[in-house]
Amino acid sequence: MVTSLLILGAKPGNTNTPISRLLETSAYLPLIIPPLVLATGLFLLLRPKLGIASEGLALVALINAMMALPFVMQLLRGPLRNLDPASIRLADQLGIRGWYRWRWLHWPRLRRPLALGLAYGTGLSLGDFGVIALFGSPGNPTLPVLLYQQLGSYQINAAAGTGLWLMMVLLALFGLFNLVGRPPTKSQGLQVPKPNQLETSDA
Repeated sequence: MVTSLLILGAKPGNTNTPISRLLETSAYLPLIIPPLVLATGLFLLLRPKLGIASEGLALVALINAMMALPFVMQLLRGPLRNLDPASIRLADQLGIRGWYRWRWLHWPRLRRPLALGLAYGTGLSLGDFGVIALFGSPGNPTLPVLLYQQLGSYQINAAAGTGLWLMMVLLALFGLFNLVGRPPTKSQGLQVPKPNQLETSDA
């Protein structure tokens, strides 16, 4: 998510520079090269330095982030490119920078795309099987790997429970991201005065 914002936010005034084109093209690399090939290449590249299990899990997280990067960029491209120029000029004139600029100018437009991107990336990571099977530890499997192991050993009841847990985790995370992406509701209805307030005003 942060990588997508940095790539799309690079050179906002001139999006046709060679650097910005190179960054956006490299972000779509997982659509051309299979994730397992990328993971194997990174493993061979970093093999002398990989020694503990946590480093392998970090590599799995990196590959999953690269897999979700093209789709997250497509979600964020429109809101970032379609910012109101008048609002940007007004923010520049008022000297709004940093957190306040993000809070009042970017966050209302990026709330739902960011939540949708987080939901997609989380679902993709939780459902990943190929990369974690290559670099994961048999003693600490993820839920998809554990589900496959249980089905392979004909533990149907245990596999059903694992699948239920996986669905519950996904539904809970999607519900949380839906709450994050939902804009705050503001009641704009007319307030009806109470009868005792009317009597006081008439007196």
